[in-house]
Amino acid sequence: MTKKKMLQLEQKRTNILAALDRCEEFSQNCDAEKDHYEITLRIESMDKLWSSFEDVQSDIECHDESIQGEPQHMATREKFESKFFRVKGVLLSKIPDTPNPHSTHQQSQPNSSHLAAVKLPTINLPEFSGDYNQWLTFHDTFIALIHSSTELSTVQKFHYLRAAVKGEAAQLIESLTISSMNYAVAWQVLVDRYSNTYLLKKTPPSDDVGSP
Repeated sequence: MTKKKMLQLEQKRTNILAALDRCEEFSQNCDAEKDHYEITLRIESMDKLWSSFEDVQSDIECHDESIQGEPQHMATREKFESKFFRVKGVLLSKIPDTPNPHSTHQQSQPNSSHLAAVKLPTINLPEFSGDYNQWLTFHDTFIALIHSSTELSTVQKFHYLRAAVKGEAAQLIESLTISSMNYAVAWQVLVDRYSNTYLLKKTPPSDDVGSP
């Protein structure tokens, strides 16, 4: 890659970081009621920022052959991720919970009566400690058992989430107090952190063949 092309990529990255700074400034001064729609739009724009940063940063890393490049790139990623999760968490916390319009209807359906006589095996709640190779399994199982349940309150779901995550994953959400509002924040933080396709690709496969 030519020096000119690298400079262009670095300028794009600078613009992305500046946009994230503006989102941070907005999150510190916005009003949850008055700025409700703008908050929603900002959250959507942040998802695009994440994708753009991944594309640009990956291109820079792939073409940077300098010895000192790797630690610098890692530091840039860590700084971006830390600010991204913090800012998005603040914005998500300003959006009130909205009731599920289908929950009452779904709960009123006699859809389990015909299964009463069927003894199904117990499905244990999965645990996740930050291993990227286990994220998709944990994500899909937790969604099916807990996140999509219409019988559990949001606070109950947060308790289950706290019990399921360990190690690094638990540290990401340990500062959040258990509340109905913070459950959405905690879940989104984990999704944003571990659904990073770039890191999923870079993480070597687990040696544990017997792992689910």
